[in-house]
Amino acid sequence: MDGDSIGILSFMIILLIGGSAYFSASEVAFSSVNKIRIKNKADNGDTQAKKALLILDNFEKALVTILIGNNIMNITCASLTAFLVSRIWGINFVALATIIMTILVIFTGELFPKSLAKAYNTEFVLKTAWFLFFLMKILTPLSYLFEKIGTLATSLLSFNQKPTVTEDELLDIIKTIEDEGTIDEEQSELLQSAVEFNVTRVSDVYTPLAKVISLSTDMNGDKILSTIIKEGYSRYPVYEKGRIIGILQTRQYLKNHVANRQRSIRSLMTKIYYVSKERLIDDLLSDMSRIKVHMGIVIDDEKQVIGIITIEDILEELVGEIWDESDEVLDYFMELGGNRFEVNADLLVNRVFDLIKYPIDKKRFNNMTMLDWVKQEISLEPEEDDEFEYENLVIRVSNIENNQIKKIIVKIKEEDDHE
Repeated sequence: MDGDSIGILSFMIILLIGGSAYFSASEVAFSSVNKIRIKNKADNGDTQAKKALLILDNFEKALVTILIGNNIMNITCASLTAFLVSRIWGINFVALATIIMTILVIFTGELFPKSLAKAYNTEFVLKTAWFLFFLMKILTPLSYLFEKIGTLATSLLSFNQKPTVTEDELLDIIKTIEDEGTIDEEQSELLQSAVEFNVTRVSDVYTPLAKVISLSTDMNGDKILSTIIKEGYSRYPVYEKGRIIGILQTRQYLKNHVANRQRSIRSLMTKIYYVSKERLIDDLLSDMSRIKVHMGIVIDDEKQVIGIITIEDILEELVGEIWDESDEVLDYFMELGGNRFEVNADLLVNRVFDLIKYPIDKKRFNNMTMLDWVKQEISLEPEEDDEFEYENLVIRVSNIENNQIKKIIVKIKEEDDHE
């Protein structure tokens, strides 16, 4: 074999290894690239992004094209190498040459290009999308055949189609991008609340009846007025003979009072809107907005009234506590709804029990902070979401900063939680 032939074959082998590297890199780059980022670029008029988006929308066909191309490169490379070595050094050196070529292809045609493509997937996709798109067109007959074979194999194996991203995976993604610094903690909490919003039930956020300020038809006008002024709420359930018969809007009552009209409290009430404690709050919010109701009366499975829920309660589950001018702001204590309270870790345990109105033997916790209590009950170094139970309470670590526990959530369990 003359020198020119050897040079041409060697050059072809180098090109084939380069082709293998391209297809290997394409497989990783197109499978790992952020599709939303590419779509935004395409929407802004980037022509390469538009081609890349077409490939991503037909990724199964693209993947078949990549695999066909990669196999052609590797098989041809191995064949030419064996032919070249056998002509130069003889058949006895073919096995050794094959081993050396295999190692070379693994590093230069697989590992290195895949690592590089994953690190710079967006740049690689945008620069090479036109070529892969061209190959997809040329290899359409072959890719169509292999796609059909793959579809047939999948149907015979009867695999269930699973969602691309589950809810738990989405929460993990949000947490990851928060850790990477792409979004801050507040944005992360808002996104996580939005994801969990559609699975939260009324029982998680309603206000128990024991904590509801109500009015009665037996009250005189002065008593009703003083209660409204003292409590500062916009609506109150109204009782008669031990049961709720309606809802009084503060605005309506005050307008009536200022106008000096002697209308009874019963005539000013609005109808009751009953809500099951098992109702999902995202559905409830839509219904309450549609029929323009701001307060619902929560009932249990036996149709017994157990509390109230307002639109504000639902929105606070999504965006956090909503304060107005009449609220007393305690930065060390926050009621979250659903019998849950967030407290500072340095708050005394007995003070917490006073705030949540929970009866307890105060001597046991004399001068003990919530932080001391958590460390006493959790033997290992506490982490976020670690929890323990005490009587009818669940104590959970909710926030740690600089390895220090800052916030703790206390939940009073309902009777249903014991079942």
